[in-house]
Amino acid sequence: MVTDADPRIDGGAAACGSDDAMRVPVRAGILLALALAVVAVSYSSALPGGFVWDDHQLIDEQPFTQELQPLSAYFERSFWFDPTNPVSRSFYRPLVSLSYALEWQFWDGRAPGFHLTNLLLHLVCCALVYGLARRAGAAPLPAAFGAALFGTLPRLTESVAWISGRTDVMASLGALGALWLHRPDPDAGWRRVGAGVLIFVGLASKEVALAGALAIVALELAERRVHGRPWRATALNLVPTSLAVAACGFLRAASSSAAAPTVKHQTFELSEHLFWFPLQALGHYAHMWLDPLRPRTQIGHLGLVDPLLVGVGAAVALAIASGGIWLWRRRVSSFRVALVCLALAALAPVLHVIPLQVGVLAADRFLYLPTAGIFAVLAAAVGTGGLSPRLRTAGVATAVVVLIVFGVTTHRRAPVWGDDLLLWQDAAVHPPRGNSYIYAQLGSVLSWRGKPEWAIDAYRQALAIEQEYPVRGLKAENPRLLANLGLILSEGGEYDEARMLLERVVAMRPDFASYRLDLAAVHARALDFDAAEAAIGGALELVADFPEALQLLDQVRSARARWASLPFPAPDEPLEVMAERARVYALVGRLRDADRLWTAVATSPDAPPKLLVAAALHLTNDGRDPEAAQRVLQRLRLEGAPEARVAQLAGTLAARRLLK
Repeated sequence: MVTDADPRIDGGAAACGSDDAMRVPVRAGILLALALAVVAVSYSSALPGGFVWDDHQLIDEQPFTQELQPLSAYFERSFWFDPTNPVSRSFYRPLVSLSYALEWQFWDGRAPGFHLTNLLLHLVCCALVYGLARRAGAAPLPAAFGAALFGTLPRLTESVAWISGRTDVMASLGALGALWLHRPDPDAGWRRVGAGVLIFVGLASKEVALAGALAIVALELAERRVHGRPWRATALNLVPTSLAVAACGFLRAASSSAAAPTVKHQTFELSEHLFWFPLQALGHYAHMWLDPLRPRTQIGHLGLVDPLLVGVGAAVALAIASGGIWLWRRRVSSFRVALVCLALAALAPVLHVIPLQVGVLAADRFLYLPTAGIFAVLAAAVGTGGLSPRLRTAGVATAVVVLIVFGVTTHRRAPVWGDDLLLWQDAAVHPPRGNSYIYAQLGSVLSWRGKPEWAIDAYRQALAIEQEYPVRGLKAENPRLLANLGLILSEGGEYDEARMLLERVVAMRPDFASYRLDLAAVHARALDFDAAEAAIGGALELVADFPEALQLLDQVRSARARWASLPFPAPDEPLEVMAERARVYALVGRLRDADRLWTAVATSPDAPPKLLVAAALHLTNDGRDPEAAQRVLQRLRLEGAPEARVAQLAGTLAARRLLK
């Protein structure tokens, strides 16, 4: 009988049941296919989704993504490159950026294609969990259950169903694949080279892939302990992995992400980073694993200490230390030691010992790679436990029930990551104490969806939370929140308050071109063209090639010329004058006023066909009243407008209604 401590299971020679050698591969393949099918069905509800949250800045609003660049360009810039922002997060994800660019061309910018790619990458990771469990000694059935349970765990929907969550999936694919491929045997050099390549792929997707390299180091050291290999052989085996880590480190240091200053989100005491935050984060992760059915978009708020979670984290840390001593004394198989190291090393970077550029204490996506290692270890432990037939039957039945619950929960959760409004409304149901980010994002989405009154309420709630729970190291007022509030107020005609807010923001952050452009937009909506051009000029002084600023400058100059040619507004002005005034309002972003005038034009019995078409174009593409747009389309049909044109406008209106 093969035991936990038997080194033979490192080579995958553990007992796999009573099937003869010819039947094992077939049975194993069928079980793996069934596991992957369950995962695919669970995530099928994510496929129709759109771009949400960070997807907009990284993909559908990012010109760099939408045009293929030379390969070197992806390795020379930071993941969050923004020329209008003098500070940025120093994240380095060149292969993720490259994948987005390739997909934009392949899928023609359609979000469902990106979701499909995420699912396919996740299925590969599930297959690797199966392979790792088998190599650690698990029989095919426990390994398949381990892969399926990992694949359907509701806590991981953020990494899989959210397109931007791909960073963790790609990094995990590299780390898991490298550990699965690596062999300490003298004649397995090509495998070690392949593992090094996969480590590079993982590190070029996200830093957490370093856990894969550390797991390989642990595997080599454990093998040396078991077999007494010389240090020189161990060092030579680690050369490909070491070169991969060094190469990625060199490329990162040479990229713009290393040179760019970074935002310091918080200022905390050293003791907090070394003790309180790691224990509280560890307590959170333990709670998240024990409560897998209730994933959250935002978890915790860095700076608010919860004594209960600190206590849980201390207990977990003690258990980990005790388990490590037990593993060392039991001389558990080298590969299982490597899997445990993988899980712990993947979790260590998100315990805030080193300050992270995030405001939350924990996140579901941080659990992706640690969970993969844990499920592989658990599958191996269950798969070689020598259970009685009755216990095996009970275990299989339990696993099936849990898998069904996981799959159904994931299927219901996945669509949240395909709709901005659904995402932030769901997050606002159970917001973490002190976290204003949810309401700030909800306000932005409501503003974009044409619900300014609700957006203003969300922004004011976010500001109230920040005043109640100030974060050390930051200004008392959040400039981005104030700027968003000012912009939405200007949409409703509150120009004085909007100007005051944006002027305060520009004074707080004079080196941010984007805030100067926001101020220019407010001036333009107030029809103060001189002030608008001055603010745009200030933005262009900071960033000479600022496409949005150049576009707004053209709009402001066009609006100024058109407005100068118009008479003073009167209630009975001609339809042509009313239409021209509506065009000016649309140019400067006063969409409500533009809606009002175009609706008046469209409902006038004297409106000529040309103005009716112009009114329909505005109301279907930019208007806030879909019912008014529908009435204009009906009138166009009655007056004999080309059906193809009307159908095109109707399709645009239907698509906008779906978004709302």
